[in-house]
Amino acid sequence: MNSEDVTHLFLKCEKTASIWKLFLGHIPQVWASFQELYNVEMLLYSWPKLDMSEFCQRIWVILPYAFVWVIWCMRNDIIFNNADFHADKAAEAIKATVWSWLEISKESVHY
Repeated sequence: MNSEDVTHLFLKCEKTASIWKLFLGHIPQVWASFQELYNVEMLLYSWPKLDMSEFCQRIWVILPYAFVWVIWCMRNDIIFNNADFHADKAAEAIKATVWSWLEISKESVHY
């Protein structure tokens, strides 16, 4: 059995890298800098700020956290429940997580 570290799981694994590419591949400067990352801490601290609308910016800021959360949950499902990995399901789960966190954020603003 090969050992797995967080850098491999979230950044370097061929399967997770393909999902990152779905989200970042259309932004060449971001995709290029992403490929230079060497750990998850660097990913979160150096997540780029892009010139976009306020709503898109809120999505963009949440994206790396949603990605890490979903990949972690899917990994556990694979290990403990013998689930299969599907990149399309992972991408959908990441989008759903972002939307649900945005909704929670929206509700917490209105006391």
